[in-house]
Amino acid sequence: MIDYILNLTGHKSLISIGHSMGTNNVLIATSLRPEYEPKVTLNVLLAPTPFLSNIVTGQYLDILYTTYKRYSPFDGHQQSLAAKGSEHKEYIDFFCNPTSVFKTLCYTGVGFASGWGS
Repeated sequence: MIDYILNLTGHKSLISIGHSMGTNNVLIATSLRPEYEPKVTLNVLLAPTPFLSNIVTGQYLDILYTTYKRYSPFDGHQQSLAAKGSEHKEYIDFFCNPTSVFKTLCYTGVGFASGWGS
C-alpha cells in the first residue's frame, strides 16, 4: 500500500492516518520491514488497537489469507494486489468499481482487511 501510493504520486514519503485497526498497517509494516520507516514521515494513530487478540476480524483474515495463499500464484514480493501489471487488478477494478453491483462485497473485504471505518 505504501509503495503503491509513493509510486502513484512520485513522492519519497507520505503521512499516514489510520483509525482503530487501520493504525496497525504502518506499525506492522515498519516493524517487519524497517526499510519502510523513512517512507512514512508522520503516522497519525486515531484510536489504535493495542491488542491484536481483541480484533474479531482477525480470525476471518486468517481464513481468507490461508485460502488465498493456497490457490493464488502470489509470491510474497508484491506490495499491492492492485499494483500496475498485477493479475488481480482487473478483478479489483471490476468488484470495487463504484458502479459495480459487487461493490458491497468489495467494501466488506476492505473492512475485514483494514478495520471498519478506516
